[in-house]
Formats: sequence, C-alpha cells, structure tokens
Amino acid sequence: MQPYTKRLGCLPHNAAVAAALPQIRIGAAPLLPRVVPPLDWTPTPGDNETEPTCVPTAYINATRASMRYLGGGDIQVSDAEVLAQYARAIGRPAATPAELAATDGCDPLSFLAMIQTDGWWTVGLQAPLVPTYGAITSLFTASMARVIGEVGAVMLAVTLYEADMEAQALGAPWTGLPTGGPVGGHMIAACSYSGLQDEDILKIATWGTWMPASWQWISSRIQLAVPVITRDLLPPSASDRYAALAAEIARP
Repeated sequence: MQPYTKRLGCLPHNAAVAAALPQIRIGAAPLLPRVVPPLDWTPTPGDNETEPTCVPTAYINATRASMRYLGGGDIQVSDAEVLAQYARAIGRPAATPAELAATDGCDPLSFLAMIQTDGWWTVGLQAPLVPTYGAITSLFTASMARVIGEVGAVMLAVTLYEADMEAQALGAPWTGLPTGGPVGGHMIAACSYSGLQDEDILKIATWGTWMPASWQWISSRIQLAVPVITRDLLPPSASDRYAALAAEIARP
C-alpha cells in the first residue's frame, strides 16, 4: 500500500457500547430542510495532517458548526488543544507530538465519554465543553439529513479506501462505491448538504478544509453516526432545538 499524505485515526468502536447509547430517532420525522447550505468558515485542522487526531478534530468542527448554524457564534480551538485532548484520550497526556504521531488513533465513543465526564477546557471559555450526544438509529440519508437540519452537523465514522485517499490528493470529490483496499477509519463532521439524492453533495469538515462527498459515498462507508451538541455554547433562541435533541436522547 502506498504512503498517503493525510493521517486518519478513528479506531473501531465497541458495538455493544454503541448499542447502549441513547438512540436518536428524529430521522422518522418529516425532513427539514431539504438543503442545508454550507457556512462560510474554515474547519479546525487539529494537526490531523500529521497526527491521528481526527476524532477530537471532528468533535470540535461539529461543535463549531452547530454553534454557527444555531446562531451561537464560534470558538477558536488551537491544534495544540486538539492534540492535548487526543493525548488524554489515549492515556498519554505527557507524550510529545512526535510520540503521538507514532500512535494509531482512538475509539470515538471512548473519547466522547471522556469529555462528557471531564469536559474539554479550551482557551477563552469560562466552563469546559461538555457534549450531549447519542447514536442515530438508522444510518440512512433521511436520518442523517434530519440531524444536520436540526442542529447543523453530525460526526461520522467512515472507512476510507485507497481511491478515496487518491481523490483527496487530486482535489476530487468523494463519490461512488469503495474502490481499492481499505486504508483505515476516519472521523469527519458533515455540516451541510445540497439535496437528498444519492448524487447530492455534503460538505465534510476534515484536514482543515471542506471535502465534498456524495450521500452514496457516505452510505457505502459509514460505520457510526453521532450527533453532538453543547448547550452552554448555544444562544437562547436555540433552546427548542436543543430540547428536542435532548428529549430524543432521553427517550427509553
């Protein structure tokens, strides 16, 4: 397998842990809206080009997307902060960047459980980021689009293949079915979509930029879909949407 210029870092999650998560079923409701336009901001890189930090990077980008979509402004998180959270997640808080670069990544559900318990302290905030999250019951376009339409983003664990890495290097969109051998797991944040057909395009926050990807591409590679929302960062006007998501998470 040829070397690639971008790092991944999403390890396989525990299926039993995923099954025990609150199951979000808002995909069963009527879709809204049919298009979520892309927002004009630059995703946090998270040092993911050289470090296996895609999981904390996707969390920050999903959080930023929700804040902006729901009118809560934005936060700036440095790559060093992302790397520090990754180091904490793998139990090596004192490791150097070079040492962390030699590691393989982390389990996204273990990472989210860690920050839900301990919080993510970031510069400029008076309280840590503490997410509310669950799992999407059915990994279909309708379910994922509904979540993006409600809260502005969803974290997705996907398997990338050789052709995907080659397309990224060429600046081509991610479309079609898997081609070539699997390269590994990657965590991304889907933050907008142009429509609901297989060929319609989502904008994916990854590696510090927006990567276009089709719904067909997502559906043929997805392993896990996790909506996250951080209430303390949202304006009062977003309370109803937060309450709707929280109610879904609380449903037995």
